[in-house]
Amino acid sequence: MANVPVGGQSTVARTQASWFSDNAPRPGIDWGRFTDVTACYHDGMAKKTTTVRMPEQLAQTVEVVARARGISVNTLVLDALTAEVERVRHDEEFMSRLREITERDKEILDRLAE
Repeated sequence: MANVPVGGQSTVARTQASWFSDNAPRPGIDWGRFTDVTACYHDGMAKKTTTVRMPEQLAQTVEVVARARGISVNTLVLDALTAEVERVRHDEEFMSRLREITERDKEILDRLAE
């Protein structure tokens, strides 16, 4: 999603203002790089904000793909992550490694609890 002004302020300006209590502009900070990182949710569901660092060329490509699909970068990233989680759930080798790791972690936690 592009920075569409809401209430006369861009996403960047609202993000910048929310990070600092005095709402003063901070020269030298490239606020454009933060527009797709900060999100505000009001649907009652718990959300976690994660910063994804990627090469500039990939970031530009992701933005173009999202715009062409008519979705936000956030939605594109969520779709990609959801697809990968579904893929590994059906990967027997991955699930076997996951069970081994989980069992090892359980053994360590059991020792710590003694």
